[in-house]
Amino acid sequence: MSRYSLEVKVKLRDYLSSHNLSAYKLAKAVEGVGADSIYAYSAGRKKPSLEALGQIAAALSSLTGQKVEPGELLEFVSTPVMDEETRAWMDAGLAPALEPYDWGNTNPNRIGKPVKYVPGVGLVVEGAKR
Repeated sequence: MSRYSLEVKVKLRDYLSSHNLSAYKLAKAVEGVGADSIYAYSAGRKKPSLEALGQIAAALSSLTGQKVEPGELLEFVSTPVMDEETRAWMDAGLAPALEPYDWGNTNPNRIGKPVKYVPGVGLVVEGAKR
């Protein structure tokens, strides 16, 4: 059975960029959170508390005129936890680097049918009968 670790990623930088805002402008607008903390959150060096996140969301709502949903500022990232032997194999670099494949005039996103991963089953062609 595979084990996974769950990490919360703060997407403040992405949100600011997509709304043409700067960390400086947010730092000026948010109450109760220091400018140094806003810069650290934006750079991904530090994670905000729930209270600080609420204050940031309120300030962003004020700046954009739109309600800020938690999913716009946070993302859950699941990564497999590897034992030492697996990590050593993954880090060993036993396979040579491959040159990028030349698809020619074909759009690789239009070839075949989409697949999805189903835990306990593996890759499954979407729309296919099991």
